[in-house]
Amino acid sequence: MLITEELSIKSIYLISLGLALLLLLNISLSLINATSDMKESNTTDHMFLD
Repeated sequence: MLITEELSIKSIYLISLGLALLLLLNISLSLINATSDMKESNTTDHMFLD
């Protein structure tokens, strides 16, 4: 009984850790996309100005 409880606690910990990592990855990817979009909009502005 103790073994199964320990396993369930470890699995819950691992799942929450994985979800936290996915959330961090998602946030970092969206930040990268936002900065690249800003760079692209700057280049298009330069194209229109030229």
